[in-house]
Amino acid sequence: MSKRLVYGILVLVLACAFVEIAERWQLLAGLDNVHYDIWHQVAGRRYSPEHVVIVAIDEQTRLEHQDEPLVF
Repeated sequence: MSKRLVYGILVLVLACAFVEIAERWQLLAGLDNVHYDIWHQVAGRRYSPEHVVIVAIDEQTRLEHQDEPLVF
């Protein structure tokens, strides 16, 4: 194999390793949050919600119904 191909594979492996380490250690979490915040600010409001329900469930009730699926 040529040196150029070996260096290319090495760069690819190092880039993948960096991305995996950054993801596991949450090194880029702040940058990711800023990106999503800017994205939603630029996109603007898509629609106004008409029906909103807020349900408060205490810990005792949640433990009594822990086998039932809840949407959070």
